[in-house]
Amino acid sequence: MNANTAERDGSGRWAAVVQRWRRLAWGAGAAAIPGHLPGPGGAPILPAGYEGYTGGSWHQLAATSPQTAGYITLVFRMYGIYIVAFGLLAVAIAATAFRRGDRWAWWALLAGNTIAFVSAMTYDRIVGAIGPFEWSEYLGLAVIYASLAVTAPVLTGARAVRPGAASPEPGTVRVARPATRDQGASA
Repeated sequence: MNANTAERDGSGRWAAVVQRWRRLAWGAGAAAIPGHLPGPGGAPILPAGYEGYTGGSWHQLAATSPQTAGYITLVFRMYGIYIVAFGLLAVAIAATAFRRGDRWAWWALLAGNTIAFVSAMTYDRIVGAIGPFEWSEYLGLAVIYASLAVTAPVLTGARAVRPGAASPEPGTVRVARPATRDQGASA
């Protein structure tokens, strides 16, 4: 299967990029509209999470203790901002250092995605608020792990190298040189 077919079928690099942008959108929604972000059964995720964890009513909490409800909403918003920050960092690393083949970028994407997705999945499981959108986190992490598995530095040598890039001979040292105008135009 060629790369274009893999991208159309929802696997490979394109699927990983879409999953990162989806996480950014979810994080932005959690930060901006936490009381309306869809959760299990179409119910808003913040009230569903509170009710799943405590067994109590979110509306009753908001009516009897608005400061507590406000604090929980603030924490949820901060979690959304954290997701946006991790997502932007992952996109930046993937678009720059990972494409260049820097080994540290592979490890950063592995660690960063694991932390971001596993923490979100842990929250969902603890509060019992797992709906169709939350299941996409499991699928997203699986796609990212599969993408990282095929680009693992162990499989490609000392450096992860993008397709078509020239690899140095074993034992040689690569010296980074600034790109000239002609080299930059062809890249």
